[in-house]
Amino acid sequence: MKYRFWVLLFLFIFLVGCAAQVKYITIPMSRPPAMFIVEDIQTDKQLIQGYQKSIIKITEWQKWYNIQVGSNYFKFTNNIEIVKPNPLQ
Repeated sequence: MKYRFWVLLFLFIFLVGCAAQVKYITIPMSRPPAMFIVEDIQTDKQLIQGYQKSIIKITEWQKWYNIQVGSNYFKFTNNIEIVKPNPLQ
């Protein structure tokens, strides 16, 4: 009797779980930042400037992606609370 109850309960939960449908809402993304185009590099100064521009463009893409998905992946924070010493001790 007890065994039969658990089998029926499991079967009921399984059937209810299979019958549930999840509907996803699709939201269109905003326009992504412009694509980075590497310029012709002939000097070391141009190489460093190109590197800086590429890092800036990567940061723009990361910020855009974070806004689209609601992520905080690229923003690291230190959540450790700093305990201030008590001046009365």
